[in-house]
Amino acid sequence: VVHLIEITNDPKREYTMYKNINLLSIVEAVKPEKIYMHCSWGVCPGGRWGALAMKLVTVTNVTSNVDEIFGNPIKNFAHKADVIRFQTIHEHGGIYVDSDVI
Repeated sequence: VVHLIEITNDPKREYTMYKNINLLSIVEAVKPEKIYMHCSWGVCPGGRWGALAMKLVTVTNVTSNVDEIFGNPIKNFAHKADVIRFQTIHEHGGIYVDSDVI
């Protein structure tokens, strides 16, 4: 099982070609049983490349709003994604792959 995290506050953001190449390389190299794309509040990146990506993944909605960890506030969007990533792997197992690394 492979997990991708797409946390955004921009509902118009498009999925990019290089992220799609990454996704295709996961399919070919890892050959996972399932690829989950965890999207923030049901908003997955769209556009031409997003439409292709959605055919390869199972989308889940990340609805938890991470505001703190161990009593420390989290303000940076990327840091919130880090916490969600750790929670996802802890709960479901599998591996996490950055969607922008080829």
